[in-house]
Amino acid sequence: MKVKNKRKGSQTKTLALLAMLALIIFSWVGLFRYHDDTPERFQACIIKAQEFEKNKQYKYAIDSYKEALSYNKTKRDIYWKLVQNYRALHRNQEAIEQCKYIIENFEDNYDAYLEVIHYYVEEEQYVNAITVIMEAREQYKKDQVLKDLWLQCRGSYSLTGLDFLQVSEIKDGQIKVQSEEGLWGVADIWGEGYRLETNYQDCSIFTQVTEKEKLAAIQTDNEVYFVDVNGYRCVVAREPLHTIDMFSEGKAAVSKNLKYGYCELKEDRMMLVEKTKLEYDGATAFYQGLAAVKKGNLWAIIDKDMKEITGFEFEEVVVDDFNICSNQGVIFVRKKGAGKYSLIDEEGHFICEDAFEQVKAFPEKGYGAVCKSGNWGFIDSSGGEKTKFIYENAGSMTNGYAPVCINGSWGYIDEKEEQYAACEFQEAKSIDERGCAIVKKENQWMLLHFYLYEVQNKE
Repeated sequence: MKVKNKRKGSQTKTLALLAMLALIIFSWVGLFRYHDDTPERFQACIIKAQEFEKNKQYKYAIDSYKEALSYNKTKRDIYWKLVQNYRALHRNQEAIEQCKYIIENFEDNYDAYLEVIHYYVEEEQYVNAITVIMEAREQYKKDQVLKDLWLQCRGSYSLTGLDFLQVSEIKDGQIKVQSEEGLWGVADIWGEGYRLETNYQDCSIFTQVTEKEKLAAIQTDNEVYFVDVNGYRCVVAREPLHTIDMFSEGKAAVSKNLKYGYCELKEDRMMLVEKTKLEYDGATAFYQGLAAVKKGNLWAIIDKDMKEITGFEFEEVVVDDFNICSNQGVIFVRKKGAGKYSLIDEEGHFICEDAFEQVKAFPEKGYGAVCKSGNWGFIDSSGGEKTKFIYENAGSMTNGYAPVCINGSWGYIDEKEEQYAACEFQEAKSIDERGCAIVKKENQWMLLHFYLYEVQNKE
């Protein structure tokens, strides 16, 4: 009995092995047959798709091309055919997805790049267009078409209307603004909470006063004081004052009865006390350890210890929109009796003497705008010329770009003096580190934001 069962078990195993072997053989036969007729099936799909295209039956052409890809996924031209048919049906997103597949999977991707870029430009999706152009130029470094698209798109921007009578340059994401009623406030460009309603006779932007706190100077009809970002009164003067400037480097310029001096914070940080006597006829804000003060009709430069670096010998000291004269440690001055402006350093030495017909205050970083022989150009803080002097007017060059006036209209150029944004504004101010600038168009002030900076910040 045991021998019989053993024999039966052996036969069962043999049959199982034979069945498995037959299955493998049939599978291989089927696979070979499939591969054998794949080219024919692929070609049949292509012929059918081309017939549909000829009759403008793009939907069916797409289905046939997709079926062809199920037999062979390596044919780059089929993906490009899908792009064209999707575009013919205005199914643009699907066309773009096919282009992106080509870009990622095939070396021959130039036309796919162009298709994506042109689509984004058509749709005014400039952030996406700039991103793809930058990527394409990495692969096709010397291509002129891509360079032209880059020059076209890099200066694209958005505009937001600002309902103010006057607007300052941007500093630390803030602008001073004046309402139609003549009252001042602070607008927040970067969305960081530094804002004041236009309710004041004058005010400053918010500046760092303590390690953790920024305050803005407020001037009303009756008093002056500092407020925090919530608008709460924080610092008042020990004695009544008439004007107050922004707090900078531990001091604030103040005035009473048309006499100026400087105040500093008392130890409890709640009150301003006099740092100097109110003995001057004018005073600028301190910056980088320098400021200017006025006696009679003449100005002098002082250091952080209130010591005179120069005598009272200048009829004019040039300041920016925030009453700062000493960005980058250099100052534009006009000597008594002189017709032109000079540039001096932090020790009062002349860098350029009686050299410029008109000037704008140096920016915190970048190049100063100056006028020679009736034309504007740019210099660095050592007095070196950085551009040709060919512009009707100009503002400071900051973050690699500058506002310039050509044929009566303002636009922007880069450091190579190539056009960055077309001259189509009535006025234009300097570009800040986040790609924002203030411009005037059709008699309205606007906030301009360059899309290129958005791309660069993502990186």
